[in-house]
Amino acid sequence: QPSGQPSLQPSGVPSRRPTSQPTSLPTLSVNAPLFTNSTSTTTSTTITVTLQLDSNSKYAGTVYCASFTNSTPASLVNVKLGQAQQSYAAYQTSVAMVITGLNPLTTYAVYCYVETTLGYVNSYSEMLASRLDATTACCRTIQFASYPSFIYVTTSSTTPSVFTYSLNSLPSKSVVVESQLFFTNGSAIPSSLLAAYPSSITFNSTSLTSTGEFAVGFLVSSFSASHVVVALKAAGLSKSEFSTANFTISALSSSDAPPAPKLSTAYFGDSGTDVYVQLDSASNLGGFSFRSSFPCSSLLEFSGSSSTNCSWLNYTTLVGTLPSNLSTLTVGATVTLRANVIKAQCTTTAACSSYNYSSTQAVSLQAAENPQTPSVILVMPSSVGSCDNVTIDATQSTGSAQRSWQSIQWAVFYSGSDQSTATTIAAFLQSFGSQLTTSVITVPRSYFAATGTYTVSLTLTNFFGVSGTSSRAVTVSSNANAPLVSIVSTSSVSLTARQAYSAYATVSYSSCTSVTSSVRLSYTWYVTLNGATVSSLSSRSKTSSTFSLASYSLTAGQVYQVRLNVSISSSGTVLGTAHDSQTLQVYSGKVVALIRGGATRTVAQNKNLTLDASTSYDENSASTTLSYTWQCAITSPTNMFGQDCSSAFAGSKGASSVILDGSRLNATYAYAVTVVVASGSRTSSTSVAVTAASSGSPSISLTVSTATSSSLTLSSFSSSTSTFYRMLQYSNFTLTGTITTPSAVSVAWGVFIDGSNETVTTYSPMTKTYPVKYFTNGLPVYLTLAGTSFTGGSTVTFRLTAT
Repeated sequence: QPSGQPSLQPSGVPSRRPTSQPTSLPTLSVNAPLFTNSTSTTTSTTITVTLQLDSNSKYAGTVYCASFTNSTPASLVNVKLGQAQQSYAAYQTSVAMVITGLNPLTTYAVYCYVETTLGYVNSYSEMLASRLDATTACCRTIQFASYPSFIYVTTSSTTPSVFTYSLNSLPSKSVVVESQLFFTNGSAIPSSLLAAYPSSITFNSTSLTSTGEFAVGFLVSSFSASHVVVALKAAGLSKSEFSTANFTISALSSSDAPPAPKLSTAYFGDSGTDVYVQLDSASNLGGFSFRSSFPCSSLLEFSGSSSTNCSWLNYTTLVGTLPSNLSTLTVGATVTLRANVIKAQCTTTAACSSYNYSSTQAVSLQAAENPQTPSVILVMPSSVGSCDNVTIDATQSTGSAQRSWQSIQWAVFYSGSDQSTATTIAAFLQSFGSQLTTSVITVPRSYFAATGTYTVSLTLTNFFGVSGTSSRAVTVSSNANAPLVSIVSTSSVSLTARQAYSAYATVSYSSCTSVTSSVRLSYTWYVTLNGATVSSLSSRSKTSSTFSLASYSLTAGQVYQVRLNVSISSSGTVLGTAHDSQTLQVYSGKVVALIRGGATRTVAQNKNLTLDASTSYDENSASTTLSYTWQCAITSPTNMFGQDCSSAFAGSKGASSVILDGSRLNATYAYAVTVVVASGSRTSSTSVAVTAASSGSPSISLTVSTATSSSLTLSSFSSSTSTFYRMLQYSNFTLTGTITTPSAVSVAWGVFIDGSNETVTTYSPMTKTYPVKYFTNGLPVYLTLAGTSFTGGSTVTFRLTAT
């Protein structure tokens, strides 16, 4: 009977894929390996697939998998651009990967296929035969996304305590999420004492959002309980599909000092070069400011804290920039908040000096939420002749988080049957150890005893345990004049259609070539799709060694090959040619919702406010026709929180812009206007906060300019406006406000971090009063600051108010 796996040495029993003639080593097909068995395990949002490969796993490669609910993949590309991929080494027969981002209680068909480093892939029919059905587990969840750590017992309705929750998946039919309040003994709190607004929100399978909000408000000025249990309950047709959440918060009297902040969590940043530490409530920054950098050991204790610089991003979040090669700080290490260094943020409810300090607390350092995958860059010639050694440069690889690589693994594969030469080359590369990050490796030409194609693969693993792999093929020929060509990048690039693309190639003469004035190098770049040249895709670059494409040149959901052919000629006679290529995987992008202007607006009651979302875009296509849905909800007072205010819209609520009629707004209320932008099933939303001011309020426009960016102009009719703008930390910038008003006004700039007005040093006055004569044609008012005014990563809001 044929054996299950071919042996490395011939035996008297035929192998499963016998050759027609006996050889010293059996010849295996270079075809991609097939799956001999597949199994799965599931959670509510993931499917873990374990695949067994047949004997052709002798050739290293990558397994791609994707899940589908109501469709069959039309091609291998649909799977390649799916949710999961995992590289495997030569002779590895088992591969496991996790498909994430799935919906609970849903049956998926999982399809997989293999692509080897030699470029061989499973056929379409082999991919279809890999189908594995799996159903994700129960349950859908309703979880709190953000909430205060305490609430004050006050009947004031102007500053509601807002709770946000999210459904990890929409219901199959409909679910009603009820916001309920309890005493700690389990009995319900009467709505005459404390109430949630709104008390419930209904979601169905086609809802545009899976997020809800409610506010909690006291109806009495005295409340005896010191703690309140806030709970989310599910009702409706799909209630059995959901698990819910609850937590307990403190209820403080207006004279109580806020509780001292507690250490909530600590985790690595995605790059591994910094650490984020979060508190559960706003702090006094430990006596530091947002613009200061200080040793983390002033507030925290962890391995290397004295040599790590910390700064505050907001009142609850510290970021520490780690020194190079701090190998002692690893996932699971202890991060401790020192005692008697941090208090709650000062409020007007009590004397700040009486606030309690936080006690010593410790948490375990968690891994990054989305740890960086190593970008493995192999720069090596795609072909060499008889005269040249093979240089392999991996020094441009990134993703080690400034530490030594946890693992460095080389593999070499030869296109012929005898792999002994490839094994020798792999051992030679492995002997260099970590030197690959600091020096170029030269493999003597004598190591490549036989002509043919050698595929060199390098797998790097960082301290998170995340690996990246890149492979490059070099064809060894007897042509002494073949040029040395290499595209300087990873062998495969993933991008959205909206992203521009650029590739750079290094090209040099063979050492055997006699370079004279008649010798020329000719470059030919081209792009292929499914093996056919795409003539419409030509380079924008005027440099022959660079190939570039503009945004939206590529189509989402496709896999392209960028190819470079280089020939060397002398007096019109071609002496040699070489080529290299790179794979472009264009995955489906997002819809991004944007509203021009600031995040907060004030509209005069005798004016209209136009909100414009026309700058929203689809990462898949510049020509997509987006749909818009505008919504309005009251955010203050508390007892009106969440109520619909779409009657304030004048005209259509389904266009890219909407008009808000100031006369229909209540000057004592606050509003949130949201736009949901959609392209098919992909949606995105964004909101602005709106308040109403008395008739005749000034009109303001803002322009933001930096030393490195063109200006962005934003306009609205308001008495107060603000905007968010991304800028470099060390770039000076100026904000220009233009004010038009029929009367004299006082102008004030505000700078806010985490909602608190901050004092900053500026090159222009923060406040000034002007007589009316200056406003006839609009008065420019400037605010100029140094780029070093703020910590990198901070979110700063600038507001211009005219009264």
